[in-house]
Amino acid sequence: MAHSNQGQQTMQAFSTSSITDGDTEQDTATTAIQQLSRSARPSQSSPTVVSRIGGGQIRLNGGRMEWLDPFNGVWYPAVYHDQIRDQLIDQTKTEGTYRYGRASGELANDITSFHKDQEDWGEDRSQWPAILYQYEPRQGDVSHKKPPIWTTQDGYVILDIENDPVMAFEEIPDTISSVIEAPFLEAFCRLNQHIKIKDIRARMLRDPTEQGEWNGDGKDPIRIGNLSMKMTRFRERSGMITWGRRAGSTNIKAYLDSILPQVCKDENSIRRFRDLHKHERAAMHLSNIGKFPERGRGKKDLSDRPLSTVSESLTGNDEESIGAGVDDTDGAEDELAEPMENEQPMNDGIAYDNEVDTENIDNTNFLSAAPTSLRHQELVHHLLEPTREEYRCCTSQDPPETNPELSYLSQYWVIQAAFETYWEEHRPVGLETATPPQLVGVMDIVPSKISWNASPAPIIAVDLSSLIQELLG
Repeated sequence: MAHSNQGQQTMQAFSTSSITDGDTEQDTATTAIQQLSRSARPSQSSPTVVSRIGGGQIRLNGGRMEWLDPFNGVWYPAVYHDQIRDQLIDQTKTEGTYRYGRASGELANDITSFHKDQEDWGEDRSQWPAILYQYEPRQGDVSHKKPPIWTTQDGYVILDIENDPVMAFEEIPDTISSVIEAPFLEAFCRLNQHIKIKDIRARMLRDPTEQGEWNGDGKDPIRIGNLSMKMTRFRERSGMITWGRRAGSTNIKAYLDSILPQVCKDENSIRRFRDLHKHERAAMHLSNIGKFPERGRGKKDLSDRPLSTVSESLTGNDEESIGAGVDDTDGAEDELAEPMENEQPMNDGIAYDNEVDTENIDNTNFLSAAPTSLRHQELVHHLLEPTREEYRCCTSQDPPETNPELSYLSQYWVIQAAFETYWEEHRPVGLETATPPQLVGVMDIVPSKISWNASPAPIIAVDLSSLIQELLG
């Protein structure tokens, strides 16, 4: 499917027997709904099972899983991409191997299957595909071809983890590793304007951790926001502009135009350029910081300075809202939604004391209250990490040390004051009289959500929901 000359061959490669892989069709459909969706429940009036966990709706009808086409109201036989993943991989193994290899996850089938057109792509700057060297898009360079729904030979619609059909893009491999390298992610999205991060996620394993982190009602272990952030960081490091519609992209391009050699602009190519230096990336961030207050929602300030706020849900499936500002319906993304994505929990150096009898803290004054326990200090530490990270990103320096015995707001304003001092000494051109922007920070906190002064809300490396419930519930 993924190869331009072999699309129909792959789509027609799987019969009903290969889908069921030795089991009965009914057993496979039942397993697909009950184990992959986990939200299917027998109907009270019919033996048909109906499940809806994402944009799509499926049912078990006579032992066969079916998907409802929302446009014509017709039910079609369906199979999950995960169920035929091994067959997709096996089919491409005979076609060749990547010259520079591809990153793979812990599971044997968490790999990127072979794609002939990408055989010579590599992660190193000297090994990039030609489309990554191109500075600005030109008419005819990007495909505008919208693909059909991907189906098997027998007409089974191939579904993603949200019960939506996988689209038959020829430009991307049939299977993609959960740890796919950033240059390839960017290249995929440049090849066809219709390819969104959701389409790339659709070809990844449902749960590459195999630890039950996804259960239909929980969060996706592969966060769409993290994939988007990986691409954003790659572009920033490499001196690239985004080819999509993203907040902040105009300022980024203006800065890159100012440092690109004239020969690169004349050739519309960064092939003769280099990765940006750390101070250049910091200057690029300073050109954008504080430019988009209209994206926040007004909220009463809990400190002595006004800020706008947005909220991060701690209970819902909110990868797009807290990741990198991704709106997968139109490809919108914050170009500098930087950089709160950490795939591994940080070593916070704060002791855990489960023996402390912690009283619930009044959330109305939590931000201004001095910590009453080690658990309270731990929460404050994690809430300050996005502020510290933005300080590092914008200044290329470590933030000042803060006293963990002080309140969240006291520690926040120490960091903000240091940033304002840096701003005064390193004002970007054109902002000589501008007020120093506000670093990302918490405006309010309740058991169910954290309200921030920035949009999109930052990603915190650890799940704080249980800790917040313990202290504020």
